[in-house]
Amino acid sequence: MIKSKNKYRVMHVVDSLGIGGMENGVVNILNIIDKNKFNLSLCCLSEPGPFSGRIMSDSISIFSMNRKGGFQPSLFFCLARLFRNEKIDIVHTHGWLTYLYGCIAAKMAGSPVFINGEHGTFHLGKLRRRVAYKIISILVDRFITVSDSLKLDLQNDMHIKENKIICIQNGVDMKRFSSGSAKDVEPIKTEYGIPVISRVIGSVGRLEPVKNYELLIRAFALLKDKFNDLYCVLAGDGSCRESLEKLCVELNISDKVYFIGNVDSVQNVIAIMDVFVLSSISEGMSNTILEAMAGGKPVVATRVGGNNELVKDGYNGYLVSSQNKGELADSIKKVLDDDAIRLSFGAASRKMVEKNHTLEVMVKAYEMVYIQCMKDKWACK
Repeated sequence: MIKSKNKYRVMHVVDSLGIGGMENGVVNILNIIDKNKFNLSLCCLSEPGPFSGRIMSDSISIFSMNRKGGFQPSLFFCLARLFRNEKIDIVHTHGWLTYLYGCIAAKMAGSPVFINGEHGTFHLGKLRRRVAYKIISILVDRFITVSDSLKLDLQNDMHIKENKIICIQNGVDMKRFSSGSAKDVEPIKTEYGIPVISRVIGSVGRLEPVKNYELLIRAFALLKDKFNDLYCVLAGDGSCRESLEKLCVELNISDKVYFIGNVDSVQNVIAIMDVFVLSSISEGMSNTILEAMAGGKPVVATRVGGNNELVKDGYNGYLVSSQNKGELADSIKKVLDDDAIRLSFGAASRKMVEKNHTLEVMVKAYEMVYIQCMKDKWACK
């Protein structure tokens, strides 16, 4: 018998809703999913984090386990009690830590369905972690990856059966992003202290080693003498900020590179960019590339992870190697040198997102997975 009269109770489990692409994706699911079909809640292993303030529905309960770090066996029992008390049908975890605690707790609580989402680079370097991941995978109903490359990683590295893995690519709220006219961006440039008559390249993301912003800054240094009106904007914060600022001083470009920290209005930052650049050494499915594409921007990105699923070389941008500053600089220069290419790439980016990467398309895919998993469970009863 298929459960049909009552809403399915789904609990998402994250470590925290800090600032990041995965966290943003979870918030989007919570906000947009059909509340007539699903009762949504959120559990944070540590603390809710700043992105919890973006959850718009008062009907979504938020729980915090206050995890302090290190392995915490009692957390299995605390989570199991929470799932049982909330009568959770579907536990949906996100990433390694929540996968470990959440899966065991879900089985202890008797929750019918367990789903794990992989949002970023699939890293399981330690042997004991790989063994644990593989053992726990027996209990998983579905793995959801945000890119085909991550799906292949699960298949090849962890030998997860293909029929257990579903790829659902990230989506973007199209209403927040538009290409904007020159008049629209003038006050935004003024706000950040950038000359109105200027060209801007840049990126949005955490200032962490995996984002490889040193490559972008060194590429920008190669371009500064070719384009006197060119500026670079980096939105975001992180452990690498100080070292990156020092590098800008060493390269004598500190007056042209703007570190603007974390911003709420990402769409405004993207609006002033002529070229969006992603220099990461690894990626799952980049939300910031999607946001830049939604804003009608050409993209130059490194050829890693799911980037090649979004950037079609020579169609809406260019793909480059992840360690070659000259190649990155040359590709940015190609776009800046030719307005026809820049406009064509930007239009193609917007069109791709409108067709395949809206929030509505993404959330509908998650709804279908939830419903199918529950149907499969009830069919076995």
